[in-house]
Amino acid sequence: MMTTATSVGGPGTKNREKSEPRYKEIGDELRMQITCGSYRLAEKLPSEHELMQRYETSRATVRKALAGLAQMGLVYSRRGEGYFVSRPSLTQDLQRLQGLSECAEASGHEVFSDVLSTQEVPADPTVAASLNLAADTPVFELKRLRYVNRAPFSFDVSYFPLVLGQELVKADLSRVDVYSLLGELLDDDLSHADYNIEVTAAEQEIALALDAPVGGSFIRMTRVAFMMSGKPVDFEYVYGRPDSYRFKVRVPRW
Repeated sequence: MMTTATSVGGPGTKNREKSEPRYKEIGDELRMQITCGSYRLAEKLPSEHELMQRYETSRATVRKALAGLAQMGLVYSRRGEGYFVSRPSLTQDLQRLQGLSECAEASGHEVFSDVLSTQEVPADPTVAASLNLAADTPVFELKRLRYVNRAPFSFDVSYFPLVLGQELVKADLSRVDVYSLLGELLDDDLSHADYNIEVTAAEQEIALALDAPVGGSFIRMTRVAFMMSGKPVDFEYVYGRPDSYRFKVRVPRW
C-alpha cells in the first residue's frame, strides 16, 4: 500500500503537522529547483511516474503541482513528452513603477544581475535632456545583463547623475534593484517614470547577451524615473526579447 511522506523530498518526520496541501509543497520545491538553476532552460523535468516515486504520492497530486508551475509560466508541457522549463516571461503592469526584482519575485521568479561595465561618460543630447543636464555633462553609465531563473532576460543601460551613480555601485547590484536604493541615497522617494516602448533591432552585443539572433527584433523600453521632488534621477534603455515581456494597463474610456 502506498504511504504518504510528511516532508517534501521523501519520508521522515512523520508526525510533523502539514501547513499546506501536498501538491503545493511539491510545487514549491520544484519551483525553487527551477529558479536556482537545478533545472535549466528547456530542460525536461522528471516524469510524472518519477515524481510520484520521489514524493511518494499520487499521480493526481503530481499533476496538480505541475499544473500550478505551468500557470506561473515556469514550465510548459509537450504532449507525450512531459514538462520542460520555460523561458521566463513577465507581465509588466504599466500603471505601477516597479523594478525587475519586484515584478519577478511577486510571480515566484528569482532575479540576478551581472554588472557588465560602469564608467563616466559625457551625456549625449537625449540623456542630458532627460536628466535636465547640459549636453556633454559627465554622467555615470551602468550596463547590466539581468537574469530571471538563471536565463538572460534583459540588457539594461542606465545613466545617473555622476555622484549618484558613483554611490549606487558601492552596493551589491547583482542582487539589489537600483530603485530600492535611490530613496535611501537621496532621502526622497520615487514618484513616477515616463516610458516609451518600441520594437527595434538590437546591436550584436545585446543580441548575443540575450541568446537571440543578431538583427532580430527586440523590445526597447526607454524610461526616465523621477523622485517626489520632481528631479529626474535615472535614464535607461531596457532591451528584452519579445517573448520575455507582456504589458498590461487599464485604459479608461473617458
